Amino acid sequence: MISGYDLILDADYNILSISAEYAEKLQYSGNSDQAKSFLELLKPEYRSRAAAALKNCEKDFCFIPTERNKWIFTEINPAPLPAGRTGIKIKNLNPLSDGGSSFSSFAEFIENMFDIYYTSDIYGNITAVSPSIFIYSGFTPEELIGKNLGNDLYVNPELRIKFKELMGTQGRVTAFDAPLYRKDGSIWWVSTSAHFIKNSYGTVIGVEGIARDITDYKEGQEKLVKGIETRYKALFESATDSIFIFDLRTKSIVDANAAARKMTGYSLDELRELMPEQLHPRYEYEKIKDYIVRKREGFGLKETVRLDFMTKQGDIIPAEITASVITEDNRKFSIDVARDISQRLATEKKQREQEQMLIHQSKMAAMGEMISNIAHQWRQPLSKITGILTNLEMGTLQGFIDKKEAETLIHEAFSTLKFMSRTIDDFKNFFSPSKPIEEFCINAALKEVISIIEPNLRFHGIRVLMKVQENIFLKTYRNEFCQVLLNIIQNAKDVLSIRRITDPKIEIRITAGREKTVIRISDNGGGIDHNAMERIFEPYFTTRPDGQGIGLYMSKIIIEKNIKGTITAKNTFEGAEFTIVI
Repeated sequence: MISGYDLILDADYNILSISAEYAEKLQYSGNSDQAKSFLELLKPEYRSRAAAALKNCEKDFCFIPTERNKWIFTEINPAPLPAGRTGIKIKNLNPLSDGGSSFSSFAEFIENMFDIYYTSDIYGNITAVSPSIFIYSGFTPEELIGKNLGNDLYVNPELRIKFKELMGTQGRVTAFDAPLYRKDGSIWWVSTSAHFIKNSYGTVIGVEGIARDITDYKEGQEKLVKGIETRYKALFESATDSIFIFDLRTKSIVDANAAARKMTGYSLDELRELMPEQLHPRYEYEKIKDYIVRKREGFGLKETVRLDFMTKQGDIIPAEITASVITEDNRKFSIDVARDISQRLATEKKQREQEQMLIHQSKMAAMGEMISNIAHQWRQPLSKITGILTNLEMGTLQGFIDKKEAETLIHEAFSTLKFMSRTIDDFKNFFSPSKPIEEFCINAALKEVISIIEPNLRFHGIRVLMKVQENIFLKTYRNEFCQVLLNIIQNAKDVLSIRRITDPKIEIRITAGREKTVIRISDNGGGIDHNAMERIFEPYFTTRPDGQGIGLYMSKIIIEKNIKGTITAKNTFEGAEFTIVI
């Protein structure tokens, strides 16, 4: 044996001799490996690179077996010898031993760690591992050296691929969680932090890391997840709204809760055979088509979409639907929540019918007031026509009226009749059904309202003071807006008349600001009783013996529901003030 070398190989890399020192390290007895091929002893993945290293006499690293079928990760340093032979010096690369006879201070530190220190080569084969591994896995360090992490220990080998990708891009990983097999086949979890190991030439020869047992944490987390899944399933099934889960790639239903099955009349298996558009009537096709496309693009639906559903029996169910998109295992799913609004629509229809009835009652009550106003409007013209007819009759009988004077009286009578006819038209237009939304001048609308009620106000000696900006325009329902003004002015007139207020007056102020118009109508009638203030806008609530209690209620409905404004009331120093903001 040539001194200074651990192995001598012939020209074909067969082992000619092994040094006594190295034979002891490998626990070899006699010359058991002499005449064997050195390359065939190595782990298969190292054979081609070791052959190249021997040929070029370059340093390299590999696994060499002991006689007891254990592996040692070593560095080989080949050198050429006479007669085509090769001498190899071998260095143990296990940082935890120097051949098994003693431990370094580093090894002593590692030996007492609860966490697991390990190193592996570039192929994922374990080159060293601390003794603590036995506590968690049941393997001794000697049993694990040479085993491949991905093929022999990882429960999910694809995680090893992910680990290698992270190492390749970042040169290190932190808190990488993976399940591993124990010796008895059971599973335990580790969280690993690792970095590359490089040799003196700067070449990466493996990975060094620390692994921490997190089995208890993972099992607790798994129990928590299962508990959450159980609760989710219970909530999913017990939800009163219908919930559908769609696979956006296949456009198929993957799940539907009990409410969805009840609403549609289909079983879950039947729903899974349907395409989304088959759940809706044909007239909804374009709407549902756009809805599906938007979901497929991954935006979901933040707003509510109105869609009709069609049951298995062909019945139509009106519904409102929202959707959110989630991603799981690189697949997009849409969670659609549909609410059956049949009952709500029926309630709204009934409410609209009741409101229409109240509007009708309100207009009938207002008509009664208007008849009184018409009487005031017509009293003077009728007296005038009576006088004209009397003059015509007397003049004709006595023969003192000439043709020209008769024509003048007739013309005057026709003018008066025309005024009366125009008054009827004004009232007819005021009480006609509302036209579509229109833009109108609020000043002109107010003058129209005042002209209708002015004779009645004058009869009761009530002054109307107006402080109105010029050329204020509104875009809303004109007749309904006028009806609200009339209701409030009429109420003020009644209070002033009943309470016999000295110098009664109604003040109307209208101002326009930033996209808002404010109308204030106040009187000096002493105000609204404190106990009644909170109820004045309730239906059928009134403080007048002959009142019906629907005028202010309808005013509130018109302003807040139809015109989208607000109406409020308060007491001032002199009386009541109503404020409308549009």
